[in-house]
Amino acid sequence: MVKLTVALTSCLLATCEPTKETDIDFYNNSYDRTQVYCLASNIFHEARGEEEANQIIIGLITTARAREKSISVCRAVYEWNQFSWTNEDLEASAKKRKGKEWYASYRTAFDVYYGKYDLQGRFECVRFYKRTDNVGVSENGKKFFAKLRFVSEFGKHSAYCKK
Repeated sequence: MVKLTVALTSCLLATCEPTKETDIDFYNNSYDRTQVYCLASNIFHEARGEEEANQIIIGLITTARAREKSISVCRAVYEWNQFSWTNEDLEASAKKRKGKEWYASYRTAFDVYYGKYDLQGRFECVRFYKRTDNVGVSENGKKFFAKLRFVSEFGKHSAYCKK
C-alpha cells in the first residue's frame, strides 16, 4: 500500500504543479460558472479543511469521471448515490458554502475545470475515491469498492481504479 504524504507538492497522484496555463479569466464572466460551482461544491463537501493537493485530486477524479462518461461535471456530481453530501438537504448544504474554505474550493475547482492539473502515471485510471475510515460509506458502497483496485491513499481518502 502506498501512502501519499501531502508534503510532496508534486503529489505523485496528480501533477499539483500546473501543467498548463489557461487563458480563461477567473475575474470575468466568460467561464462556465455552473460547472465550476458544481465541482467546487463537491470539493468543498468532500475535502474541506484538507491540504490543497488533496482538494485538487478530488476535483481531478470528479472531472475525469465526467469526461469518461461524456457527461457534465454537474451530472457526475449529482448522480444518484455518488457523493453522500448530495443526499443531504440542498438548502442546508448550500448554507455551509461560505468563507475562506468555500472560496478556496471554488478557486481550486476553476483551476481543475480549466485543465491546470492532470492525473498522471498509474493514477490516470482513478475514477473513484472514498473516505479511508469508511465514514459515510454505505454497505452497498463498501461492496462496490471491494470490486475495484486500490491505488493509494491521499489525505483522508483512498483512490481506486476499475479492475
